[in-house]
Amino acid sequence: DSQYEPDAQGYMRHKVALAQFAAWFSRGVEVYVHYSLERYAFEARRTSALPGMVLQVDCFELTAAFDQEVKPTLEEVLELGGLYCALTSREGASGAGS
Repeated sequence: DSQYEPDAQGYMRHKVALAQFAAWFSRGVEVYVHYSLERYAFEARRTSALPGMVLQVDCFELTAAFDQEVKPTLEEVLELGGLYCALTSREGASGAGS
């Protein structure tokens, strides 16, 4: 989400919301946010630390582009056996409602 880019208007309120979300988890769980799929992939490659879980929240654009963009990226930079969860209030990749 471009709102998580540090130079974005309204960045601070999005950062606070993310902090509240991360607080739900016990200590030892690291939570990162990226403003684009490309940035996520770049950071995963740069640190050589493959995440065990990716949570995509309210991003219909990526849900709609799952097969073409998201899946190939996850196959490269998500830990083998890792989890991908997409939470969106709109029609998802399953095509439900079509």
